[in-house]
Amino acid sequence: MKKLLVTLTTGILLIFAIMIVSQYNTDQSLATGKNNAYKQQSLNNANFEDIKQLVKEEKQTELSHETIVELTDKFMQTLVQEIDGDNKIIHYQTKEELIQAFEKITTKEVALPYVEYYYQEKQDGLYIVPTETPPWFQKENNYERTRLDGNIVEISQQNQTDLYGNYMINIQFKKINNQWKIVKISHVDS
Repeated sequence: MKKLLVTLTTGILLIFAIMIVSQYNTDQSLATGKNNAYKQQSLNNANFEDIKQLVKEEKQTELSHETIVELTDKFMQTLVQEIDGDNKIIHYQTKEELIQAFEKITTKEVALPYVEYYYQEKQDGLYIVPTETPPWFQKENNYERTRLDGNIVEISQQNQTDLYGNYMINIQFKKINNQWKIVKISHVDS
């Protein structure tokens, strides 16, 4: 009888031990599952944050319509300077000063032909040559945008004016030192 009692007690203890180990394993599995779910959620959040950052960086490198309008307007405002009654430029004395003003929105290579064509430097200052402004970008008209390379974007626009008739203007923009600038301008009569 004593042997039977020891066997029953041992069996009950063994069953109890199996139940405890089984419960422990279940708890561990749940904890691991929760931990894995937490890790997966963290990974998903990290991926989402990474994606948001990439989108933000892409938007910063994207040339917006507003930037195109701002740069083309500033180009024309710089080209058409305020003058006195004798066509003398009020704010700049030399072509070099005017070219430096252009360099905020374009390169020297782009500005130079415009300054050479539209301005005459005399001993007493800088004078505008009376003529029409060049065929130019019309912000209210549609245009095509083409990415030529990672940081060069070209816009092409077909326009019509009484003075120039039908023409196509192409303007290339490049991000230089984290700032968009006009790097090439061309127009063709249609």
